[in-house]
Amino acid sequence: MTGHFFRRVCDLSTLHRAWTAVRANRAGPGADEVSLAEFERTLARNLQSLSRALAGQSYVPEPLRQVYIPKSDGRKRRLSIPSVRDRIAQQAVKLVIEPLFEGRFLSCSYGYRPGRGPQRAVEQLESLISQGLGTVARADIAEFFDSISHELLLRLVRQRVWEPPVLRLIELWLRSGAIGPHGWSDGEIGVAQGGVISPLLANIYLHEFDWEMVRRRVDLVRYADDFIIAARDRPAAERALADARHFLNSRLALKLGLAEVRHVDEGFCFLGFRFHPGGRSIAPEKVEKVKHQIIDLLTGSRDLPGMLNGLNRAIRAWREYYGSCDCTEQFRFLERFMLRELARQMKSLDGLDRSESRRALAGLELFLPRSAAGRTQVTALVLAEAGLKPMPRAKAKPRSVGNAVALQRRRSLRELESRSVVTASRPGLFLGRSGRRLVVRERGRKELELPLARVKHVLVASNGVAMSSDLVRACAEAGIPLVFLDERGRPGAWLLASSCPLYSLTGEQFEARRTGRAVEIARAIVRGKVTNQMNLLRYYGKYRGRRESGFRAGLDEAVLKMKGLLARTAEAEGQSLFALEGQSAAVYWSLVKELLASDACFEHRAKKGATDLVNSLLNYGYGVLYARLLPELVLAGLNPGVGMLHVANPGRPALLFDMVEEFRQPAVDRAVFALVRRRTRLEMKDDRLAADTRRRLVDAISRNLAGRVYYDGHRLPLAEVMTKQVRRLAAAVKGKQNYEPFVFH
Repeated sequence: MTGHFFRRVCDLSTLHRAWTAVRANRAGPGADEVSLAEFERTLARNLQSLSRALAGQSYVPEPLRQVYIPKSDGRKRRLSIPSVRDRIAQQAVKLVIEPLFEGRFLSCSYGYRPGRGPQRAVEQLESLISQGLGTVARADIAEFFDSISHELLLRLVRQRVWEPPVLRLIELWLRSGAIGPHGWSDGEIGVAQGGVISPLLANIYLHEFDWEMVRRRVDLVRYADDFIIAARDRPAAERALADARHFLNSRLALKLGLAEVRHVDEGFCFLGFRFHPGGRSIAPEKVEKVKHQIIDLLTGSRDLPGMLNGLNRAIRAWREYYGSCDCTEQFRFLERFMLRELARQMKSLDGLDRSESRRALAGLELFLPRSAAGRTQVTALVLAEAGLKPMPRAKAKPRSVGNAVALQRRRSLRELESRSVVTASRPGLFLGRSGRRLVVRERGRKELELPLARVKHVLVASNGVAMSSDLVRACAEAGIPLVFLDERGRPGAWLLASSCPLYSLTGEQFEARRTGRAVEIARAIVRGKVTNQMNLLRYYGKYRGRRESGFRAGLDEAVLKMKGLLARTAEAEGQSLFALEGQSAAVYWSLVKELLASDACFEHRAKKGATDLVNSLLNYGYGVLYARLLPELVLAGLNPGVGMLHVANPGRPALLFDMVEEFRQPAVDRAVFALVRRRTRLEMKDDRLAADTRRRLVDAISRNLAGRVYYDGHRLPLAEVMTKQVRRLAAAVKGKQNYEPFVFH
């Protein structure tokens, strides 16, 4: 028996409207490999055939085509794409039944709904905060689309749709199998991400959750499977979050993924925006995502019009989405980045004509409004940077035999040194022992095997890493430190042999503070740090002057200021010494901002609570450096809690903070700046570095520690220099020699 709704679904006018919407979405083909263009060539016949199949209830959907796209946390998201024919059928049903549910949906729901969307959700959230709801609970639903119960969903659909043929169509789409890289999979649970009707079905499923939260008088803003609860204080937010968790689990068979409670003054992210006391801006992880999308758009086309068409569509979309927030500086950075990347890609194109390129660039969309003169200047700068007529490159002369052998020796030694630090930086790894060798496995497959005699440190930089007790015992016997890092890169715990000289120099450290030796050591530490900051800036000054005019212009003055501050450290102590160190750091980071101006949105140095990419990389990198130096201090008998420069407080590793100062630039800053400058794929996830980004950073720091530097007339690995400096510090604490800092050249 058919009804009014089903007849409307089968009607050719409905199918034509559905086709228009499907074509506008421009998705790829399904498992049948029929593209939109191919379907359109015989459109009338295809729609008539579909109408007959629907009306006669002989319609059966094609299998879904499964594809996997990478996520920022290193995992992959599965998309299940219906065929063009099936997307039209789904769109027709959506056109007919959506109004039946829209009238029931609540105002707290914003995702995938006509006339609503993310901007309205953000405005509502800002309104709640302005009413004094200063604490938010932010959460998402884990694997939401893949966890939806078919039985429960169909029961909820039947509350508004009673016609069996329409219900049959929805059930067919729910149970449709899929073909992907791993073969066939049955549709036993979940709703296909990629289906036209899936967002509506998702909102139907979560409507019960919305009702429950409103019944409990919870101020909820939900966008699909992400939601925010606004409350007066933390206890109220935590109670509401607990109620939400219980209802989702007990009534809808769903589980929460991310869940955190924050005061709005701490800042939080939602729907791509970063909310903070001053308003909102683009979330740092989204800035990085836009950068990667710009590169993908430019490298995905081999002609200038194709590049510009893709860029223009994307820039218009970004302006429309983010334009309502305080993002002028972020847009300025992204525009600078885009223009530079565009010029870089134009260099790789053959046969570009300057006049034609100028005409094409005149139509380029920009992130920020410009006058006609300003647009002309932008075009001229891109053309100049692109260098349409590059000078022929001179053929490089082959290296001499001696130089070639020396280069290969340095590379080999660096590789050997870098492999002496075993880093477990992703879940699922197992570290074990086989005889006198350390073995790393993933899913049973051997990833790494090293003699224990070559291993100097083991760093565990991820959750979900397993380790055998045999390996722990072997590391203790061999004096190999095991250090565990938290998500911010800070050492959370470490394991050392029970025979190590634990804090045997504590008395001498307190005596050094009493007699004044600590002041001399503190001055040397600050002198080493400031000198290394100057030397790193000079290093970049040799190679970056032509590209970062702000950096080049300010370099000489910055070095002069830092030299003056350096001279004043000879008489300073206590807070005055800290003040000089802080002034030097301010000069250093202001130049770093100019150095990275075209590569990253870096405004200033932020330690605690940093959410932008560069500061997050630096903070995590310094944590890795802490983890490398901490065992060295303990093995030398030094007490990490008794500092020479930093004040000793309970639970604060003041001496570790002292020791790390002179190694920040050569070990971490160089690694971070290089990763950012080389366009390495670096991503943020929920205000933290994504797992793959943390791994890349640890690898880069390990390479720097393995690199050879000048030290007391010899070239030694930086990691070995760190060990020697710790011993030098121990000798200075005991009064046997003056402390000389490591200076990086």
